[in-house]
Amino acid sequence: MHIFEREVSGRRYRIAAQSVWDAKAGRSVARQVVLGPVAPPPLANLSATRTVGARALGDVGALVWVAEQLDLVAHIDRACVGVGAKDGPSAGELVQPMSEYFFPQLKAVKAMEPYRLRTRWSTGEVLELDVADMLRKHTSLAPILTPKVFAKVHVGDGGHSIEWIDEEFGADNVYAWAIEQAGEVSHQMFGEWMHRNELSLSKAAEALGISRRMVSYYRTAHKAIPRAIWLACLGWEATRPTERILPRGLPTAREYAALHA
Repeated sequence: MHIFEREVSGRRYRIAAQSVWDAKAGRSVARQVVLGPVAPPPLANLSATRTVGARALGDVGALVWVAEQLDLVAHIDRACVGVGAKDGPSAGELVQPMSEYFFPQLKAVKAMEPYRLRTRWSTGEVLELDVADMLRKHTSLAPILTPKVFAKVHVGDGGHSIEWIDEEFGADNVYAWAIEQAGEVSHQMFGEWMHRNELSLSKAAEALGISRRMVSYYRTAHKAIPRAIWLACLGWEATRPTERILPRGLPTAREYAALHA
């Protein structure tokens, strides 16, 4: 989840956005709700107060507290009925430290030959991708196929998207498509593997024999996913080992069907 500001008709509004996985569409979708206009923060005179105790909350505690006070998950659920997951996560599950969020920030995008884009990221990566199939997949995006319109691509507010008319593609989707088209493993592939197998960070770490922090890094594109890790993901999914002793080979067709029944 992230909270950002956007100017509409000369007035700024504060917006909360949440990315969730849409199993039917087979992709992540962004759900947004307008929290209200941006107003100057209230001023309070604290000269007459005294501190009776202090406790450091850190990123996680502070963000969870803010989300719970604003009831952000419920606001988004009410505003986006039927979009994404039917039952959203709790505030504690949703709000994570900044290291848990999608990491690379989109810095620049340029239209190349139809329908290729060149993107530059905060990591220093310059990635190209073809978006023709994505544009043709949805009739609402057909106007963008016009060369003059396609050439007007630009970075959305805060680097969270690329847009021609409105927020057509989220930055995390664009990054994943570019990585996959380059023949590498994207954070979305890794996240889909976790979702498909109903694995938490801890369970995925246990399955792969790596740290929970590394799982978080892979899921949020903080670190590149090695080919060996992805093959291990597929191997674990095929064998579903439940005992400490690892299998010596792949299951038969009948055993595979039983594992995935």
